[in-house]
Amino acid sequence: MGSRATLYVEGPSSFGLLFDIDGVLVRGKTLIPGAKECFRNLVDRNGKYKVPVVFVTNAGNCMRQTKAEHLSHLLQVEVSPDQVMLSHSPLRMFTQFKKKCVLVSGQGPVEEVAHNLGFENVVTIDMLREAYPVLDFVDHNRRPKDFIPPSKGLRPIDGMFSSNSQLIQTQFIGIFLSKLVKESLKNYITFYCSSIIIHIYFIQ
Repeated sequence: MGSRATLYVEGPSSFGLLFDIDGVLVRGKTLIPGAKECFRNLVDRNGKYKVPVVFVTNAGNCMRQTKAEHLSHLLQVEVSPDQVMLSHSPLRMFTQFKKKCVLVSGQGPVEEVAHNLGFENVVTIDMLREAYPVLDFVDHNRRPKDFIPPSKGLRPIDGMFSSNSQLIQTQFIGIFLSKLVKESLKNYITFYCSSIIIHIYFIQ
């Protein structure tokens, strides 16, 4: 992983630059015209950025390392994971919850993302659905029809976070509320990232 010491020219800078990635700098899989030339002007002959540069996106369906490697390939300049801010990146701040059992939902490698954020005890929606096959009252196609298999015990869930599209969000909230209908929620934090909403709940 690159570091600021190797990516930036030494010395103070009076400003930095934030670049929105998806839909702005990159549209689909295509880099916008002029982007490579722009970034060639932002680095010196040694490939170091002349000013601090951070890339932001409301997407959360991948790891920072993956997004950094993709940007490096497209822009033909080095992009460190430290320069990438995804929708779930702020969850690194919640160190007091890292040892709790957390239910996570999202698109992409959600379990890997959660562990990378520092959460040690992770339960995914698929794991919850497998343990409690009749819990999902949203997706009727997944519900058992001929017989009800026995439930598998899971460790009690202390909280959850979700970064999803609206359809998946509805399913996730439905399953979670079914599981914890009698539980009270101590903390409720929401991050709004354009069309993506990150919900964080922790149980009293």
